[in-house]
Amino acid sequence: MILECAKAYVSHKHFMKLAICFMSEDSNPLPPPFVVGKKCAHKVGAKDQWSNIKTCASSVEGQQLLHEAGVKFHSLKDPEPTWVPWILINGKQNDKAEEDLKSVVCSTYEGQPPAACPRPKFKRIPRQIL
Repeated sequence: MILECAKAYVSHKHFMKLAICFMSEDSNPLPPPFVVGKKCAHKVGAKDQWSNIKTCASSVEGQQLLHEAGVKFHSLKDPEPTWVPWILINGKQNDKAEEDLKSVVCSTYEGQPPAACPRPKFKRIPRQIL
């Protein structure tokens, strides 16, 4: 629920960093989710939004956001999701994205690719003087 609320309250850039931080927590024993969420929000520059995220995740608003995400997930067909994360690229499930999300996004991006995508390399052809 924390991540659904974070998606509603922070920029996409901060959300992705927060989600990666949150899902990467590997302390043993695992701290409570609100401890991890606060730590990650501060780490990724979203500390000003943490109060809204925590309030949302402790309320009916968070339950509603999680319910909506579940409805959307279970409405996916062709193929029907069988695990998470179920990554969709341009509306279609993509196994390769689980291995190398950046390269799949960069290779399928329509329009001007984000700065993180490598630019195509052009072969230099020496100029010949006639």
